[in-house]
Amino acid sequence: MELRLDVDGKQKGSKRIKKVIELLGLKVRYWEIYKTNNGWHHYIGVDNKLTDLEVVLVQALMGSDFKRECFNYLRVKSGKFSYDDWNVLFKRKYEVDLVNGDVKLVSREIKVGVKL
Repeated sequence: MELRLDVDGKQKGSKRIKKVIELLGLKVRYWEIYKTNNGWHHYIGVDNKLTDLEVVLVQALMGSDFKRECFNYLRVKSGKFSYDDWNVLFKRKYEVDLVNGDVKLVSREIKVGVKL
């Protein structure tokens, strides 16, 4: 199972994430951290079996963007999406100029660390 967090702001949120891991007894296999234009992406592999709704809850508790997790909750509740379709973090974001059709890269992940 992989938790995917979108943490906005200058702080990575690692202290909060570690506390949730400790309190919930999560067994971490890997933890990768990427810098984005607006914050951080965390990919945390855990050995615990979690339902999709539990994944949404844990990601929210860990400090993932609340609006993202609200949309994740709605997608899970609809029953119309697979895990990889509702729990998405974009490695790159693009904007399209609707007038001339130009495509511009506006954000991308940059790997900054791995924690265990």
